[in-house]
Amino acid sequence: MMAYLKNLAARNIPQIHVNPARKHRSRIECSYDSGEEVFDPNGTPQTLGRMIARGGEGSIYELATIPDVLVKIYHDFAMQKALERGMPDKIELMRGMVEITENKSFAWPRISVFDSNRKWIGYAMRRAKGHMLQTVCQPQLVRERLSYWKRRDLVATCISLLDGFKSMHENNVLMGDVNPANLMLSPKDKKVFFIDCDSYQVAKGGKIHICPVGIPMYQPPEILSSGYFSRICRTVENELFSVAVILFKILTVGAHPYSHINGADPISNIKSGRCPLGKGSNFSMPKGPWYVIWSHLPSKVKSEFITTFRDGHRNPRRRTSIARWRDVMEVYAREIEKGWHSDEIFPKQKKLSEYRGVQNDNQYNGERK
Repeated sequence: MMAYLKNLAARNIPQIHVNPARKHRSRIECSYDSGEEVFDPNGTPQTLGRMIARGGEGSIYELATIPDVLVKIYHDFAMQKALERGMPDKIELMRGMVEITENKSFAWPRISVFDSNRKWIGYAMRRAKGHMLQTVCQPQLVRERLSYWKRRDLVATCISLLDGFKSMHENNVLMGDVNPANLMLSPKDKKVFFIDCDSYQVAKGGKIHICPVGIPMYQPPEILSSGYFSRICRTVENELFSVAVILFKILTVGAHPYSHINGADPISNIKSGRCPLGKGSNFSMPKGPWYVIWSHLPSKVKSEFITTFRDGHRNPRRRTSIARWRDVMEVYAREIEKGWHSDEIFPKQKKLSEYRGVQNDNQYNGERK
């Protein structure tokens, strides 16, 4: 049994049951203790290791003997809502999505977790390692933790992110709650890892489990106007807006595409369509480092952002597809290698419009036109 579980740490995850022989927890504590036993369907015991995270829905534990396997156990007070949303059925449906289950970029639910009375209380998943993606969206953290990175590393991160969305969309899965807190990054190989997957919108056989949550500043205007995430069946077009916001924040190291001078907050600007990007906009980007970074982005990249956030604001079909974004990012990566664009994460000054390259010039960092 132990050899089987170790193999699953790299490929799949065991079925798990939790022993209810424990002291009563208060509504506030809502956690199990390290050392408590868990059981597979045959009653073979395993042991919970340390708790590594606690959120609003539940707590995350290692398995003591297999730390690459994590278990999410729902808090008692969150269980009723999870059951009302059909989470046990959703987890079983997700387990059957083999292409994503075997994809190491996802902390995908692998198996349901029960207590010894067969009561469903959570699930097990593969462990993700690295930084939260939010790291690359905060200039100070980039300087502190990723000081050795270049712009090409940001572009590689974007490509890895797009590959994950491609895999999901091909399997009729939408992340829904697209935001950096639901993504992790391996700094060494620039691979993005998708976490908190139990909230994703999944569909199979005519059954749809919607994503009931979302961070407003990453959501498209049509979702924001609905008022209730829990009642919306999302579409790929909805998600393309959110993906573009994340890509923009990665490439600009934290700027929001709907932030502008003398404007309201990004959420209000998304609702009203007040985007400062591109010629002809009635609004202006904030001056400073983010404006300088924007000036150095290739025209192809800027064009896709402008199309998505301006033309695509009221017409979701105009939003850039995952495949198109990936093609554009691949070209950007190759052109950085050729010296056609700045490889600096934080260029020191705005790109001069007449400049055509950096191959033999250290004064400026330009783009090829």
